[in-house]
Amino acid sequence: KRPISKGQVLFREKFASLNDIKRGDTLKLIITKSGVTIAGEVKAMSNGQVGETIDVVYPRTKKIIKATIKGKKLAVIER
Repeated sequence: KRPISKGQVLFREKFASLNDIKRGDTLKLIITKSGVTIAGEVKAMSNGQVGETIDVVYPRTKKIIKATIKGKKLAVIER
């Protein structure tokens, strides 16, 4: 963090963006394939923002899969 001077030009890359999902968050996962939808809970393996694809783990089987973040506490897999 540092102060901003009056008239200083601001660049997007100088700003830290806030994550919508944090590592360890429990997410609702929705999987859709051929018109069939399945929902369950997974844990995020990393931080991420809406639109990003991150690894999530299904706690019961410990299987790691990739899912796209669609909102706060929501990830999807569409096949």
